[in-house]
This record gives sequence, C-alpha cells and structure tokens, in this order.
Amino acid sequence: MPWYSDQNTAIAQQQSQRFQGLDSDVRNLILQLAAGHTRIEQIISIQAQATQDAINSNRTELRAFAAKNISDNQRQRLLKSLKSEEIRERYNSVLPSSEACFERVFASYERVCRNDPKYEAWNKNEQGFDKESNENSDEDNYRDRDKARAKEEVDEIDLIWECFSTWLQSDDTLFWIRGKPGSGKSTLIKFVINNDSTKRLLGSWDPNNKILSHFFWKIGSESQSSIKGLLCSLLYDLLSEDDDAIDKVLREFKFSQEKDFYKEWSSQEAEKILLSLLDAGAHSTCIFIDGLDEISNRDGYQLLLNVIHRLMSCQRVKVCVSSRPEIELVKRLERIGAQSLRLDDLTKPEMVVYLRKEFDTLPRDLSTDLEFEKFTTTLLQKAQGVFLWLALATKSLTNGIMNGDDQETLSQRLEELPEELESLYQTMWERLNENNRIYRETAARYFRLVIGYGWRASLGRKGRFDGFIRESNLVHLSLAVKVKDGLIFPPKANEMKLSQLHTLCAATEGDIQTRCAGMLQVGRHSVLRKGQFPDEMYPLTRPVQFIHRTARDFLADTEQGQSILNYGSNETTWVEERLKLLKCWLNLANTYYREGKVV
Repeated sequence: MPWYSDQNTAIAQQQSQRFQGLDSDVRNLILQLAAGHTRIEQIISIQAQATQDAINSNRTELRAFAAKNISDNQRQRLLKSLKSEEIRERYNSVLPSSEACFERVFASYERVCRNDPKYEAWNKNEQGFDKESNENSDEDNYRDRDKARAKEEVDEIDLIWECFSTWLQSDDTLFWIRGKPGSGKSTLIKFVINNDSTKRLLGSWDPNNKILSHFFWKIGSESQSSIKGLLCSLLYDLLSEDDDAIDKVLREFKFSQEKDFYKEWSSQEAEKILLSLLDAGAHSTCIFIDGLDEISNRDGYQLLLNVIHRLMSCQRVKVCVSSRPEIELVKRLERIGAQSLRLDDLTKPEMVVYLRKEFDTLPRDLSTDLEFEKFTTTLLQKAQGVFLWLALATKSLTNGIMNGDDQETLSQRLEELPEELESLYQTMWERLNENNRIYRETAARYFRLVIGYGWRASLGRKGRFDGFIRESNLVHLSLAVKVKDGLIFPPKANEMKLSQLHTLCAATEGDIQTRCAGMLQVGRHSVLRKGQFPDEMYPLTRPVQFIHRTARDFLADTEQGQSILNYGSNETTWVEERLKLLKCWLNLANTYYREGKVV
C-alpha cells in the first residue's frame, strides 16, 4: 500500500499545510483513511454511494425544473383557452367617463364615497350658466332660483348614491342599476369599476376583495352575448396573476388540461370551476355585469338569472347588474329583493343643464311668451334618462319654435312624441320624409360616412389639414354622396371649381336637415385653422357631427340602430364607402392646390 495507507500517516497529512493544495479526489481519500476506512473496498463503497447521492440529487432538481416548466406552459395554455378574441372589445368601446355628460353624477359619487360634502366639482357646469346667461338685472331672481333648484337636485343625487355606497359596504349580495337604452348604464358601470373609491368602500365589507366584470353586447360575437362568454370572461379575470388558483384548477379539474381554445369550453365546465374557486377563494369578490338585456335569445333571461343566483350563493360574493327595465327582468329581480337605483334619477340634473343651454340660444323675440318650465318638465318625464331622446325631442321642439308655433301647438307636439327612441326617430323622420326607400338609404349613407371617419382618422398627421382629416366635413360628404365614383378619382377626371363645391354643399346641408331626422347637424365653424387658407374654403369645411355622443352609440351598438344604419346596404358597402372617402380626400387636395395653391 502507498505511504498514505496508514491511518496515522493520513491524519498527519490531513493536518499538514500541504493538504489544501492536493487534488480534491486525493483529499477525499485521505479523509476516508483518517476516519479509519483503510480497506480499499470500504473506500470504493463510500465513494460509490456519494456519487449515487449526487446523481439522485441532480435528477430530483432536473425533474423539479422540468415539472415547473410544464406547469408554466399549462398555466398559459389554460388562460389562453379562456380568453376569446373579443374579451375586452365591448368594455373598450363603452364611452369613457371623461367624455360622458355625467359630470354631476360622477362628482356626487366621489362626494358620497369620500363622505365629503364640500366636494363640488359639478359647480363648473353651474358657473357655465352664469357666463352664458344674460346679465340683465331682471333675470337675477331667475338665476338665483335656478341655482337653488340645482342644489336641491344634486342633494337628491347624493341620496341616491348613498344607497349604492351603503350596499358596497354591506353583506347584501345583489344591486341593480336600471335604465332605458341609451341612458348611459354601461358608461356608469365602467366609471364605478375604475373608481378607486369603489374598491375602498368594498374594503369595509372585506379588506381582501377583488373586482370582476363583464359587459354583454347582443349584436356582438357569441362570446359577448352568451352565458358561456360571461363565465369564461370572469374565470379568466379570476385566474389572471394567480398561479396558485391556476394550479388548483389544473390539479382538480383534469378536463381543463386539454383545453386550447375558447370554443372547446362548455358553459357547464366553466361554471363548475368558477363556482369552486369563488367558494374556496382567499378573497371576497364583487362582480359587475352590464347589460343583462343584451343576452342572446338562445340563452335568455331565465338561464342568465339562474347563473347569477348561483354566483350570489357563493361565500363572500356580491353582484351588481345593469339592464333596461324589461318586464321579465323587473319581476324576477324585484322578487329576489335586489336593491336598485334608476339611472334617470341620477341624470336628471344633467338633462336640465342641457335644456337650459339649448333654450338660451333661441331668439328672444320668438321665445318671450313661451313657458319653458312646462316644456322642461314634459321633456324630462318622457326622456326617462335617455340623452339621445332628449336631444332629438328638443331639436323637434326648437324647430317648432323657429317656425313660430304657439305654446299650445308646441305642447301638443311634445305630447305626441313617442317615448321609445326608435319610435321617436321614426316619427321625426316621417315628419320630414314620406315612407320613401331612397330617402332612408340616403340617411343611412350619411350616418355610415360620419361613423366611417373613425377609420380615416389614422391617415391624418399633425399639420395644416389635421382637423380636415380627423373630422367629417360638409364638402367631403357632399362628394361622397352626390358625385359618382368615376368623377372623383383620378382627381383630374372632374376638376370642380370652389363655386361648384359651394352649390353642392348647400344641397347636402339641406339633405342632412331633411333626411336625417335631427341625428346629424352641420357646425358653424370650419374644421380648418383660420388664416391659413382662402376664405372661400371655410364654409365648405364645416363639421358634420351627431347631435349627441349617444347618437353614434345608438346606431352602432343597438339592434334598432343597426336596422337604421344598414338600411339598403350589403356586405361590401362599408368597404366601398371608406374607399370613396379616401378618393374624395385626394380629389379635394387637388382642388385646394389648384384653386388656392394650398399644399
């Protein structure tokens, strides 16, 4: 045996200064000898065991690493399968609160949630009236009375919101926001969901809470109008950023491991998992569901309300829903004791603001003897919170005033207006037009072209023509509607003079007034910047806009609006009209350069 086979020698070597400089294998062998393992069989056996232990340890680590990678892939696969392509489309399309006409409503919500009676951001609207009102001393009492009335109305809004804020903090499980189509329910729900005060108040109910939401849309895709879409959307939001919950699903619901696409899920499978997670969750959950009335006819109210009832039955879950006051929904929701608020009660002060502004613009000689308070009362009662209805009806009323109608005639005119939005549009349209197919198609075309400008806005860039490109305007619509395609492009095919364009625009403006039943209006000022173009161009480039923000939503987002918007069109119409808008812009660019040397 070599010199290091003796145990004493090995101990001496271990204690020497040269030991640390030896090769690791040699050092290990010396350690074994020093420990008394002097037989070569013992040393080999010990070394073999150490090697096996190292292999086993590495194998365990590799398996754990592989298992982790598989788990991550499975998690992403599961989430992807629950996420339909349109999962956020309806939410994103809802009018943001910054653009809504609910300033007092939103300010009131903040005031009530903060329990701060001095929070009065709504006063900017009131101050706006002071600026617009005449400064005659005879009207001081009238303005003071309006201010007092406005204060009372805002106090009423606060009381209504207090009901909702109390619900957020309580153990009650169901709240219902009701309102007619076009009244702004979706905008209100979106505001509440995104408001920090909502989560803070829910913290009084349970500090550890999570907010989920879903927006139904009947004319959208299957995932936007079905119970399955609701359940998968909620499940996706619940699982997002919660790996523990995803792992629980993958372990306990083996069928979830085989899902790759949304279409592979059934509503029963999604509901089974969702209810299990809600019942066993470490946090409470508040679910906001917008547009119960937008559920597909295939699923229907009964099945949807049954699902909502099962969601409410889970521990620490509460649900806030919104819908129009459909009879079946009203009966069922009232039967189960849902707390509720009517949206028209919240928006009434905003509507009063709108009416005062509209009435203030009327010529004094035509409005002196009229009782506007009676008009206001009738309009508010019939509008029931629908801003578009109010805008259209007010347009009808002011047209009568401009025609010189007396109080009795105007009152009768208002009483005869139907309360449903579609019927109102139909009535106003028939007053201006006979039941003529060509007229209907013309109106629908104007609506589509104005909506189509959202598509063309992406073509614009900052510069002198920025406003012209980003807003629909009179001359552009005139060419698109009244000039044949072959005379538009190439631009040299029909070089119209500015005087000809003025004549064309005058005819188009008349069409908009008589064919579109008040839904569209021509602005007073050009979309172009003053001082940079020939004066003759400005009247041509006045904007053509919807009478109210909700008019576009009504046409684009509701079944009734779609029937008006798509009248006389086919699958290729929208593409053809957008292409013609682009050709018209090129034609006008050539005209402006030729006539005014504008680049």
